[in-house]
Amino acid sequence: MNDKIPDAADIIYWTQKIFEVDEITAIQWLDQAILQGELEALLYELGY
Repeated sequence: MNDKIPDAADIIYWTQKIFEVDEITAIQWLDQAILQGELEALLYELGY
């Protein structure tokens, strides 16, 4: 990955690829991460 700040589409794409989940699941994970204040943890897992 690169040094740019990811947008939602990037996060969803890489969540799908890395964790081998469908788009709906990736969106739900992103939503939960935002709601629970864990977006930084998700970004770390994705390599950002």
